[in-house]
Amino acid sequence: MFFGKWFAKANFIIAGLFANANPLCGARRGRRKKDMPLLLAPIGQEVRIVKIIADERTKKHLANLGILVDATVTVLSASGGSTVCRVKEGRLALDRNVASHIFVA
Repeated sequence: MFFGKWFAKANFIIAGLFANANPLCGARRGRRKKDMPLLLAPIGQEVRIVKIIADERTKKHLANLGILVDATVTVLSASGGSTVCRVKEGRLALDRNVASHIFVA
C-alpha cells in the first residue's frame, strides 16, 4: 500500500517536471494553448492567424496573398501535401511546409 502511494506521487511530480521543461508547452513559452499550425486546424471552421514563423521574404509574399497576423482564414481541405484555405474572397493552396509555419487559434 505504501509503495502504491509513493509511485502515484512520483508520477505526478515527474509529469509536472516534464510539462515545465517541455519547450512546446504553452504556459512555459507564453504561447496560448489553443495555438496550432494551420495543418491541424479543423476543416470548415474560421480561425485567426496569430503567428507566422518565416523569413521576411516569405512573410512579405504571404502578406501580398492576404495571410497576415490577425487575419481570418477558413481551412477548406487538408489532404495530401497541401492545405486549401479561404482567405477573404479567394482560395489558396499552401504546401505542407508553409502551412506548418502559420499558427492559428
